[in-house]
Amino acid sequence: MGALSVHESGSFAIEAEIESDNAKILTDPMLTLQEENTATVSLVQEVFGGVERTVDVSTDEAGNVVSEVIEEPIIKEAGIKLEVTIGKIDDNGFVRMAVNPTISSPFETRSTEAGEITLLQKRTLESGQIRLRDGQTLILSGIIQDSDRTTVSKVPILGDIPLLGALFRSTEREQQRREVIVVVTPQILDNERGQARSSFQPSPEARQMLRQPPAEQAPAPEPN
Repeated sequence: MGALSVHESGSFAIEAEIESDNAKILTDPMLTLQEENTATVSLVQEVFGGVERTVDVSTDEAGNVVSEVIEEPIIKEAGIKLEVTIGKIDDNGFVRMAVNPTISSPFETRSTEAGEITLLQKRTLESGQIRLRDGQTLILSGIIQDSDRTTVSKVPILGDIPLLGALFRSTEREQQRREVIVVVTPQILDNERGQARSSFQPSPEARQMLRQPPAEQAPAPEPN
């Protein structure tokens, strides 16, 4: 299960982890959305996931049935995707929104007739509809990845000798647990027509955590 937090103490806890090099910032986007709109941020790389085969059956000029096997590579995306949906922006300074992060990472490779394919493990967190105050920071946590890594070191040639080779090689197993935390701060803006829209920009606490200078405020439109 994921966890939602809107407490300022959560931002300071994350900041402390970054300062101590126990955490790092993967991406720091800013989105501008109007009501009832969705935006997606992707930080991914493409991996080969196999081959899809289809059979194309046709008839030649002589009336013979001809079949052809068509192969199309299956390309998958590994990395982070963040989907943000803005619902209603209230007149009293509250924003209804949903945040859905997805993490995909390679966990195994297999050799097939089509070549070496990559298998992915996926973690998804759906926040549902959340009501936040303008400038309030939302922290989503609970996207945890466990991975096992095995490293084999050996002496060339000697490490491949049956039975005796075990004396000339060593195996090291490492278990890793990583957690991805999403920090989102909505900020309500007014355009020249007076319509509300929402821009995701770090609050003062989040800016300090992300080591960003404060954003410059746009000048107010002159009255007609």
